[in-house]
Amino acid sequence: MLQTAQRRVEQKGWPAGLFWFTICFAAVAASLTAMWTSGDWYFFVQMSRQLLRGSGVHVYADHPNIQSGPISLLAVRLVSGGTPHSDVAAAVAIASLGVIAVGAVVRTRHLLRGPTSRTYDVGALVGGVFVMFWWSYLKVFGHLDDAMTLTIAAVAIMLIASDRRFAAALLIGVALAVKPWAVFLLPLTFDRRHWRCRNGWYPIVSAIVGGLFWAPFVLLDRGTLNGFKPTTLWASDSAVRLFGVGSTDLSSKLRIIQLILGSLAALFAVLRGRYAAALLASIAVRLMLDPATWLYYTAGFVLASFVWDMCVSRYRIPWATLIATYLLAPTWVTDNTRFRVLFRFAACLFALAVALWPEGRGRAQEQSDAAAGEAVDARGRCQTAVHAVAQGDEWSPTDAAHGPDDALGVHSWSMGAGVS
Repeated sequence: MLQTAQRRVEQKGWPAGLFWFTICFAAVAASLTAMWTSGDWYFFVQMSRQLLRGSGVHVYADHPNIQSGPISLLAVRLVSGGTPHSDVAAAVAIASLGVIAVGAVVRTRHLLRGPTSRTYDVGALVGGVFVMFWWSYLKVFGHLDDAMTLTIAAVAIMLIASDRRFAAALLIGVALAVKPWAVFLLPLTFDRRHWRCRNGWYPIVSAIVGGLFWAPFVLLDRGTLNGFKPTTLWASDSAVRLFGVGSTDLSSKLRIIQLILGSLAALFAVLRGRYAAALLASIAVRLMLDPATWLYYTAGFVLASFVWDMCVSRYRIPWATLIATYLLAPTWVTDNTRFRVLFRFAACLFALAVALWPEGRGRAQEQSDAAAGEAVDARGRCQTAVHAVAQGDEWSPTDAAHGPDDALGVHSWSMGAGVS
């Protein structure tokens, strides 16, 4: 019986119920370990009060270090109920977003690789558990805004995989009003195949939607723009130190440089037809150029690595997720500053390499072409059979290579629909 169960897992993957039970259990366990601290949650609760009852549209000018959009402040208000003593509600909300993000990634894999893919295999299970482990640091630091943005990114990639770019563009526009670094997501909806028609203008739709949310704050108080130059603590293990830059050399324009280079990295990945790798490339640029090394940054990096493992990589084992976890290990694993700087830089270079490295004609494309060729052949045999029957000639289903189903194009067309 055990051998039969093992053979079933190897062939079809884990049962969906067991898979989601394990992911949810990992999310709950990770959240419980993070309940002892609230991080910046109290600050965000106070700023949500200022938005609704205090400074109003001047909240970003009065508090330039908020670094969260109006949508995220409204979400904090909804989750907290206006009281800072809402740690349990914050933990439940952030953990739920993590489960949704993992589900969106697994669904994207199913869409890209067809119904015959082992959607709930060991690689997806292991990768999802590691994502949930790092996701708990979003609760440790109380950053519901980053959890919302990362979840929107995962759902947007799923929508693009199902060819619903307009919905993805609207969602990314909302993300721009959640967290400023969501500008990395703008290139995702760009369709390089039809860029001359309206399909190439989806990033502009996202920018318009995001601009509508920010317009009241920017137009009524230009001081809102000061939030793009926040005061940032300089970490001793930042990868920027390898470039010979010190805290005294830190320019107020560093955040703008991050946003520009990260967006360009994402655009380059999309132009190469690898939109599922765009999130990994952009976040790698951010981590490489950020003077801070907060652990909740790693949650986005690991989620982006999980997206690459599930949607781009051809291996069963989620190597990118595991390598990201090892190279960006928490300080309680290794506190050697020199090693942490080198490991952080190596992780970013590894991510950029796997996301942007040139590749030739992939196996998936070859399978797609082969399936398409078989479909054309099956259709030709089907037409021949119909013509033979109409003429009264003898014809047997064995004349087709794969029996009557393939002669009718059922088997081949289903294969062609499942390969991308």
